[in-house]
Amino acid sequence: MIVREATSVAGLPPGDPATERSRIEALLDLGILDTPPEQAFDDLAALAARLCAAPMAVVSLIDADRAWFKARVGVADEQVDRGTSLCHHVVQQTGILMVPDTLRDNRFAENPLVTDAPGIRCYAGAPLVTSDGHVMGALCVMDTVPRVLGEAALADLALVARQVVSQLELRRQTAVLTSEIAAKALVESELRQNRYLLDEVLAHTDVLVFAKDLEGRYLFANAAVDRAVGQGTGAIIGRVEAEISSPRRARRPQPADSEAVEIDSLTTFTEEWIFPGGNVRTYQSTKFPLVDEHGLTYAIAGVSTDVTELTAVRAELQESARRFRSLFERSPVGIGLSDESGRWIQVNDAFGRLMGVEPDALVGRSALDFAHPDDFDLISGSESGQMTSPDHVMRAEMRFFWPDGSIRYAWVNITPAVGPNGEPWTLAISQDITDRKEAENALRRSEEELAAIAAVARCVQSGTDPRPVVVASVRSLSGAQEVRLLEPGGQGLLAVTAADGLTDDAVPPAGSTPDLVRHTGRPVMVPSTQDAPVSVLWEPVLVEGEVIAVLQVTWPHPVSTTQDPSVDAVRVLAVEAGASLHAAQLRSELEKSATTDPLTGALNRRAWETSLLRLMERSKQESVPLTIALIDLDNFKAYNDSFGHAAGDQLLCQFAVDVRAALDEDDLFARWGGEEFILALAGDDGQRIGGVLQHIRAVVPGTQTCSIGYAVWQPDEPAAACVGRADVALYAAKREGRDRVVAA
Repeated sequence: MIVREATSVAGLPPGDPATERSRIEALLDLGILDTPPEQAFDDLAALAARLCAAPMAVVSLIDADRAWFKARVGVADEQVDRGTSLCHHVVQQTGILMVPDTLRDNRFAENPLVTDAPGIRCYAGAPLVTSDGHVMGALCVMDTVPRVLGEAALADLALVARQVVSQLELRRQTAVLTSEIAAKALVESELRQNRYLLDEVLAHTDVLVFAKDLEGRYLFANAAVDRAVGQGTGAIIGRVEAEISSPRRARRPQPADSEAVEIDSLTTFTEEWIFPGGNVRTYQSTKFPLVDEHGLTYAIAGVSTDVTELTAVRAELQESARRFRSLFERSPVGIGLSDESGRWIQVNDAFGRLMGVEPDALVGRSALDFAHPDDFDLISGSESGQMTSPDHVMRAEMRFFWPDGSIRYAWVNITPAVGPNGEPWTLAISQDITDRKEAENALRRSEEELAAIAAVARCVQSGTDPRPVVVASVRSLSGAQEVRLLEPGGQGLLAVTAADGLTDDAVPPAGSTPDLVRHTGRPVMVPSTQDAPVSVLWEPVLVEGEVIAVLQVTWPHPVSTTQDPSVDAVRVLAVEAGASLHAAQLRSELEKSATTDPLTGALNRRAWETSLLRLMERSKQESVPLTIALIDLDNFKAYNDSFGHAAGDQLLCQFAVDVRAALDEDDLFARWGGEEFILALAGDDGQRIGGVLQHIRAVVPGTQTCSIGYAVWQPDEPAAACVGRADVALYAAKREGRDRVVAA
């Protein structure tokens, strides 16, 4: 059966990303990628080529970004990029992919494996589907001529593909079995080592470890028990407590062995032993039942530890901890203790006030959960900051978000601490400096806004485009990720005319949010959400109440429309942008009127002379010929007398429009005076120049005609001399009957 499957844009595989990840993981689990050639796979590739009478065959395994060939016949490369591979299309299906002629298939027609060597024209690929449903790749055959494989050949190809999968799964099963055997041997070795280790520990520890049967006879006792009761090694085994001479207990809080059996769990208690000579020692003991494989209790075990010194130290620590907690909780400075992963273990009330939440809500969370994104690197690098500080204390100013989105500033001292097991913990002492920072920031923002306004104003004065300065200033003052200036363009749609931090230049469609702002003149803010963690503001740029542009400002974090100074900065600069863009527009219109003929829109004589000098200089530097032509509308006075000056003006305007449409960007076209125009054509293509001049002669509106005289400018020849030669040729065209093109 021939199967054809579509693929996504740019050749990437469609489908569920989770399914693709699962498929890649299954491929990696095979452990076959980049392994040496194996006869079993080479034989199957050769068999597929022979059965299908194909000069090329490969066992292709599709990795995340490549197609790697475990076996290949008639193919030199060991792998190709996945986007180039023909086989990666097979991964998306479970049937055979048959392509009789790759040049007639849009998926493959421009593939370099088709257009260049090896020139694949015919392709057939059978998917390699494992027992768990994953498609690992394809067994494919290829030919350099287009043809169709018969049903029998395709069936053979599918059969051989199943044998390839059998080899893959056999390889995986062999690896698993080998791993299990090795793991079993390792476990047995570890058990022996652990038994030896346990025996050594029990023999040398000071902890008393013992076990009794349900009648109270000792079944086991380590050396520490023998030493404590003053007996020789193993002397108490098989005896009960009453038969052993041992230290007497100061009191008897220990439960009977039967109690441990009844509650079926650990029983822990503390007792004091009085040794000969009056020495009193404190022991912490634990008893617990031992249960067999049937769930029945067959013995009682116990562990007793001498905790005399520990008990005394613990009492001192409890008192010290009480004093520290009093200081910790009542401190007006925020104190937070975090573990090795940066999670807070303990914080005081002042620290909670700094973060705007109850202290208990901070435990288990990280400073990264509250910090400003721009301070993430500062927090993540705190360990390095401590190491590089002379006194191992990192000092830094940081910003944190309150739940309502407002920002708090803190001066933080971070110093290393040691966890209970020697872990590298951290102690942070923080002081809220928000009031001071807000005063400083207000002053700085005022200065920056004045500087930005001055920079935009200078653009107007100097004649440079204020747009790049506007968007750069808005982004700098507002802390935005991206700023775009949208202005009306073709077909009345908004287009991006300036941007800073732009990630794409997509044109907003009609009816979109910026289009709404343009028509209403009211700003729109889209706040961040859990699904879209960005804030976007569209601010209109107004001139005398009319929207001439829209500023689109994007932040990667929540922004308040009423409290955030970033929004105020955008609105201040939007006002200045409106004035600057309006002034720039007026300046542009003034400059255009100074260089443009007001009737036809062509260059005027002054602009012609300035532009021609630049064109002549470039022609000389690049050694490219330059042609100057004079164009005169024939019998124009008679046309004016017959139809009136309004019709004559319309004729001149339409003629100018048609001429400009026939010219290149580098050509010059100007009104020379009255009904006479002048033209400069750059280039050494004589056929083009002649064609352009003949086309101009033919586009005169209505039944009117024109005469053209032209001359090729000679290097170092004055412009006036070349124009004079063209003028002579023009008069020759007039004398010869008009409506013609004559060269000097």
